[in-house]
Amino acid sequence: MIFGLSSFGSPGDTLYVKTFSFDSISTRRAVFAFPDSVDQYGKILMYYTLKCDEATPHDKYPCGEWDYTTYTRVYLPGKEKITINDYPSFVVHGNSPKEYYYSKVPTWSVYKGYEKKETPGDYYLNFDGDDYLSVPGSALESVNDGFTAAFWVCGDASQPRRDAVFEATDANGERVINLHLPYDNGVLYFDAGGYGVGKNDNINLPIDPLYYKGVWTHYAVTKNNISGVQEIYQNGVLISSKETGKKGMNGITSMTIGAHDNRKAQFFKGGLDEFMVWNKVLSAAEIQRAMYPDSWELPAEESLLLWYPVGEDGQKIVLDKSGNQMHATAWGVPEIIPFNGPASQLLKPQPGQQLTIDSVPNTKVHIVLFGDSLNPEIPTDTLFVYPGYRYVYNLQGMLLDSSVADNANLLQRKTTRKTTTKKEEEIVEIARFITPYGKRLDLGLNGFTWVYDVSDYAPLLSGEIGRAHV
Repeated sequence: MIFGLSSFGSPGDTLYVKTFSFDSISTRRAVFAFPDSVDQYGKILMYYTLKCDEATPHDKYPCGEWDYTTYTRVYLPGKEKITINDYPSFVVHGNSPKEYYYSKVPTWSVYKGYEKKETPGDYYLNFDGDDYLSVPGSALESVNDGFTAAFWVCGDASQPRRDAVFEATDANGERVINLHLPYDNGVLYFDAGGYGVGKNDNINLPIDPLYYKGVWTHYAVTKNNISGVQEIYQNGVLISSKETGKKGMNGITSMTIGAHDNRKAQFFKGGLDEFMVWNKVLSAAEIQRAMYPDSWELPAEESLLLWYPVGEDGQKIVLDKSGNQMHATAWGVPEIIPFNGPASQLLKPQPGQQLTIDSVPNTKVHIVLFGDSLNPEIPTDTLFVYPGYRYVYNLQGMLLDSSVADNANLLQRKTTRKTTTKKEEEIVEIARFITPYGKRLDLGLNGFTWVYDVSDYAPLLSGEIGRAHV
């Protein structure tokens, strides 16, 4: 490729600048020296010759088997670009958390849960965070001096979160009874009595994730308005009892399972089964019987208001088996899942079944340290250590909880800010063409030459310039 620069003086006063030649087989970009000033030149012509050559790489044909788009570009220095980057002091698993605990000695993970056993004909209702059950308004109208709700629950991996297992309200839409199991802070809140959020009698306590997330657990909550005592049962065992007050529970006209009773917020995510409600306080023995209800002998059957055992009745109507015909209407698509089906890996424990606990060592992690403040992007050391945490999983591998292991060391992230200045390139394209198909092409010994008038680009073609031919 040759540039001819013709001066204003006379037609024969021409300067030639040779750039790419036929032996520039692999060179795609280079720097060439042009006159420092082109003001005295009236015309600038670019001679571009295409020739078939045995030295052409990539295939066995002198001109190439394919046609290509070919560009001629001028690369000019552009504006300075200032880049500001923040570099962390350590990286683990490709991330840099605010803090990370590690241990030089092995740490362990614990797996807890119930071994899977076949339970043919048993189902549960799975809530996906935008669906709920609407209970008939008259179902709880007899609640006054006593209340018990019992059910199986298995929260999904997103727990704990801001959701409600159920809520019941009066004709004014004020809260009378409500259960968070748990709320987003991991605390169970059971409101019963009084009218309005923040005005109810309440019992609450923190709950271990093992008993609400990834493992089926049975809960029962009670309120005795004669004594003013509220109770919480977990797997048939009383875990909390407190005298909270004697605010009234009568006047309930509406109840929703799986969300707030306004059906606009706090949608539950997880599974529910064997949901039962009574208008009296059940004893511990009755609650234990409610864990595995038998339709031939239900606990406190004379006070039972509703029972949703969940069966193959369809997704829009969940049948009440209490005998009171308080069938619930499903909104959204809460899914009915068989416990022994392929979609379910988590089964309710059977009567007398013991919790399985197993421990396995954690695998080592690779922590990359960056300790050079002048070059914060360059690693300065590495640590091959153990995670400084004790993880708790269910038997299917869902993370339930974690805590800092004994003798763990703390890494706290520090950030180094580095500012770099770099000149960006400005790219100007001055020519483009598509080569002919070259498999049987013959352009002769001297090739074929194009002549471009590139005089309009004169301001770019002075001094040392970089240009690429691709």
